Amino acid sequence: MSEPVSTWAVLSVFSPDGSLLANVGAIREQVDAVVVVDDHGPDPDEDVFAALVDEGVEVFRQPDNLGIAAALNRGIAAAFERGAGAVVLFDQDSVPPAGMVAALRDALEQARAKGVDVSYAVPEFWSQTRQVMATDPSGVLLAREPIQSGTYLPRSTWDRLGPLREDLFIDLVDVEYALRAEAAGMPPVAAPGTRLGHRLGAAYRRPWWAGRFAGSPLPSAVTLSTPFRYYYRVRNRRVINRAYGGRFRRRLTIASVVEALHLVEVIAFARPRSRMLRVVLRAWRDGGSGRSLGRMPASVQADLMDVRWRLRPLASGAERPE
Repeated sequence: MSEPVSTWAVLSVFSPDGSLLANVGAIREQVDAVVVVDDHGPDPDEDVFAALVDEGVEVFRQPDNLGIAAALNRGIAAAFERGAGAVVLFDQDSVPPAGMVAALRDALEQARAKGVDVSYAVPEFWSQTRQVMATDPSGVLLAREPIQSGTYLPRSTWDRLGPLREDLFIDLVDVEYALRAEAAGMPPVAAPGTRLGHRLGAAYRRPWWAGRFAGSPLPSAVTLSTPFRYYYRVRNRRVINRAYGGRFRRRLTIASVVEALHLVEVIAFARPRSRMLRVVLRAWRDGGSGRSLGRMPASVQADLMDVRWRLRPLASGAERPE
């Protein structure tokens, strides 16, 4: 095994609370340095950022809310400019288990030693989701469109693939990067047995009229993101379908059908429904035209201000409220 390269952690944060300090402390035990990029959230807790600086963390403050891709790109570029050989990306609420970063690095190096051209490494499991699409004949676990948090990205891949796509702003930024890597013939690799815990969205009790009855094949809980995320999910899905549909048509068609079925529930559970439907249709048009990328238009944001889910919460989830 080659000598370990200098590995830096990069976190994009948005209005973090004091828990960020403990999370960064856990991450620092596994990396050589940490970069935190504040994506211009409202009412920033300056004490948190001051404490990070006191602990030797490099903190960058975005001039405006530019999205997770722009924030991560800034942190990644800074780490590589300062001599990092690889970065590992985390959300502000990510807490990696002991040894995870080393396991990611080893999985990448072992795959390359076997002659498999892989781009970056991710945990085999992200929360309860297994991120593996196939096993290479040499035994390497290949990942499919893994979640961004927990990504171990070497400088060689960054130089070859380029930065994250900032005009997508937030949702599916990681999906686009994984498809870009696969299209270049270098899929991500999953580190066997690793798991990064995370909460995705919030869980709500499924109402009886939406399939909660004896013998129903539907789960008893519904997981929903905050309403604004669906504008980005719909818009960016169409952008990605146009960019990669020729090469990954079957996969993207299936993903789009699954998303459409979820959107039926999203609209059904939203109040007012008409406003949620209007936002979804606007997102679809914007994704098709390609003219309204970046942060959502102010008119869409205004439409979503009072949209709520008419469901009973089961548990709170962690949302990035950009």
